[in-house]
Amino acid sequence: MEGDSVYHIEETLEQTKIRLNRDDSLSPGVKKAILDFIDDLTMDNLSKHRQYFYITRLKVLGRIMGDSFLHPTKQDIKTAILKLKASKTRRNGNYADSTMNGMYMTFKKFYRIYDDGKYMESVRWLRLNWNPAKEKKPEDIVTADELTKLLSACRNDRDSAHDIDAIRFRM
Repeated sequence: MEGDSVYHIEETLEQTKIRLNRDDSLSPGVKKAILDFIDDLTMDNLSKHRQYFYITRLKVLGRIMGDSFLHPTKQDIKTAILKLKASKTRRNGNYADSTMNGMYMTFKKFYRIYDDGKYMESVRWLRLNWNPAKEKKPEDIVTADELTKLLSACRNDRDSAHDIDAIRFRM
């Protein structure tokens, strides 16, 4: 496939599976469950990129949850989410909302397949409502004062029209 030559996803996915098998922080049962899940995704013709998305997140969730990963209660899931929200990324920041949404999606997809097509009670309550396109923060909205200052700084009508279009695009 043409995209493989750029992204090397086949090799990346295989290396990730090898690292998963070597990971001592995960129990053999957790490793097997994750690899079985990835096999199911392959059978469902899910792309290699999406398989990589799930395997990397499941490794993180498996480390956080430990033995409760295979048969979690609702409280185990809540505790894992709280740990994720409190943990730091490699760049020493918190996980972004989109990353957390990916984790929720991973929980739901994994446990639905793991539990033969129905959501486990422990993950049914998770909601995927985040949509960054719909979020407007107060500081993103241009005030009437700011608009007046912006337009008065324009040198000609063309600049004014351009600035108004730029503001409209942000809204």
